Amino acid sequence: MQEVFKAQLKASSPAKRSGAIAIPGLDSSGVSPYIAGLVPASQESLVRIQEDFSESSFEKIVSILAKAQMIYVVGSKRAFPVTSYMSLTLRQQGIRNVLVDNIGSTAFDPMGCLSKDDVLLGISFSPYNSITLDLATAAKDRGAEVVSITDS
Repeated sequence: MQEVFKAQLKASSPAKRSGAIAIPGLDSSGVSPYIAGLVPASQESLVRIQEDFSESSFEKIVSILAKAQMIYVVGSKRAFPVTSYMSLTLRQQGIRNVLVDNIGSTAFDPMGCLSKDDVLLGISFSPYNSITLDLATAAKDRGAEVVSITDS
């Protein structure tokens, strides 16, 4: 996989942009083995979501989030892109939220403002990151409700 990324990086340099570049590891259709594996795995994940989706659980989470004064959105590593997008989407809907990241090991700092009227929305996928669970525990200790989006 490193060779594919290196070749793509070299191909994007200003000196190389004008001509066609042969990238090692691509098949005759121009699809890398990485993409050929990633797309079906992503499709399978989406099918599992559809199969395992619980309408009643979803409605319960929506109800809890709707009552929150502030939603603290937490997720790290692989879940952080989903977490960031969730925070953005909530903001675009006018829903107050705090995106809790761990940049500079400061994830626990915003938790000092969390109250019993707030909700922590934790997002985590396997392999799980302990910081999300630690933040959820801190929220519970402060009397806030905790809801989650996860793959288990």
